[in-house]
Amino acid sequence: MLLDIGGYYAHVYPTDMKSDAQGNTYVIGHLQDKYNSLDFDAFDGVTYLESEYSSFIAKYTAAGALVWVKPFKDNGSGLDIDGNGNITIIGQRTSVREITNINRYIDAFVLHLDNNGNILWEKLIKSGTKVIPEDPSRTIIYRDLQTGHSVASDDAGNLIAVFRFGGSPDVDGIITAKGIHDGLVVKYDTNGNVIWKFNLGATQFTNNTVLEALVDKQNNIIVAGYTDGTVDYNPLGTPVNVTGSNTMFLAKYSPSGILQWIKTIKVDMARNNLKLALDGQDNIYVNGSFNYQLDFGVAPMLMSSGPQDIFIAKYSSGGNLLYHKSFGGSDATMLNAGLAIGTDNSLYLTGNFSGKVDVDPSSSVSELKSIGTVGMFLAKYDDNGNHQWAFGIPYIVGGDLTPGRLSL
Repeated sequence: MLLDIGGYYAHVYPTDMKSDAQGNTYVIGHLQDKYNSLDFDAFDGVTYLESEYSSFIAKYTAAGALVWVKPFKDNGSGLDIDGNGNITIIGQRTSVREITNINRYIDAFVLHLDNNGNILWEKLIKSGTKVIPEDPSRTIIYRDLQTGHSVASDDAGNLIAVFRFGGSPDVDGIITAKGIHDGLVVKYDTNGNVIWKFNLGATQFTNNTVLEALVDKQNNIIVAGYTDGTVDYNPLGTPVNVTGSNTMFLAKYSPSGILQWIKTIKVDMARNNLKLALDGQDNIYVNGSFNYQLDFGVAPMLMSSGPQDIFIAKYSSGGNLLYHKSFGGSDATMLNAGLAIGTDNSLYLTGNFSGKVDVDPSSSVSELKSIGTVGMFLAKYDDNGNHQWAFGIPYIVGGDLTPGRLSL
């Protein structure tokens, strides 16, 4: 089934999608021009959304029929549907709170809705300013950028939300970043009250972030992101300090926020497009893009075949690395976008690429070639990471092709 959302001269960018137990699909995204009229009904009917707001959430049935669509004023980056059908959106909001030469603030938000799209509650993590002295002759005034990345719910409807934050915002009590930016993990109850929170950061001039969050069948919490410097990964328990530079991390926490295990991966250049997924046995799949080399601490070290490759890795629920593989092209650039796991534990990946790429990690070849500037691909792998099939969608001259999230 293929659905088309858009309008004349309109640019629509879906940012996340999820499905509920009944097979309904929910899509969030933003518009380049908030005053354009968009038709969200993919069939013969017409349902226009005209709003001063620049973002939307839409609900579709399993057959693709539009149920409802609503605007909101924020840039949503993550979406969750809990067991009761309630909807949570996480992201960032640009606001103006003072008249100065630099008056744009980037706040993080968590927006909780019922199944009809009505607002139940909202939480903000507000940005501020920070003065960073670099040398006696000058001072930099740094504006903190608060960003919400991902949200997931447990069996009770509690929410795990992950952010990048700076400064000392109020998150049901002041929390202060150790570096320029820290990663932040917050657990909210069903009414939006903070149950616990902790930040992952290092020294003053480091940038750290948490990009992805999942909750497994035992309500344990899996998060992933990038850190730099010496970080305590167990702030709510006995300290577990790990030192690294340009470190990708994968960590599992108990429902009370106590670290169960931590895995780090050395990467030459961090990319903020890390994706996580769980299968039916709570195995964890990690997907991302990298340049040059990727060191999992065990052989083989992954080496990119071109300017930028894509990797996939699988860990057991206990944190054991089961496999790690990569693919790309000698003169090609690849960027991952979406990751989903089927009922048979097959992996589905989306992304874009330029040039000629081989999307089979083995010695066999499954070649795709972009037509024009960039192409988009969809590929399937079995639960051991073995290539099953792939196809590409070519770039259309004058168009804009951007792959997004996957939901099964």
